[in-house]
Amino acid sequence: MALKINLINDQRCYKLPKKQLKNLCVFILKSHDIKNTEVSVLFTDNKRIRELNKKFRRKNKATDVLSFYEERNKGMALSASYLGDIVISIEAARRQARVYKQTVIHEIRLYVIHGLLHLFGHRDYTKKEKQAMNILQETLLNQYEKKNNSR
Repeated sequence: MALKINLINDQRCYKLPKKQLKNLCVFILKSHDIKNTEVSVLFTDNKRIRELNKKFRRKNKATDVLSFYEERNKGMALSASYLGDIVISIEAARRQARVYKQTVIHEIRLYVIHGLLHLFGHRDYTKKEKQAMNILQETLLNQYEKKNNSR
């Protein structure tokens, strides 16, 4: 089995560069020595991500990214045939891009990386974990953008 990246576009407010986003997923997976797995990424709006956040995390608010790993694969990212699902709010990415004076695609890339890191087992519950995860995702994003000459 090779890497299989399923991108599902369930929003209409931003035209997704699907090929670029698949390449990003492959880059991040390979950077973690993961060569044989499947992952799905759903791009949606605040309404849908709020519903999912309420249902699965009991938080009645929209968020930027959610990750759902296969429970049976917990802690086994290197050998999981199905790694899990990531849900990304494009509305949140657009809002945060304005706040941080970044492009929307830059924010979306960060969310994809953030979601993958969660599937790999990284956590951001404490301040220390958040700092470590932010540094790692920024490092990975910079490596990807440098390799692909994209910003």
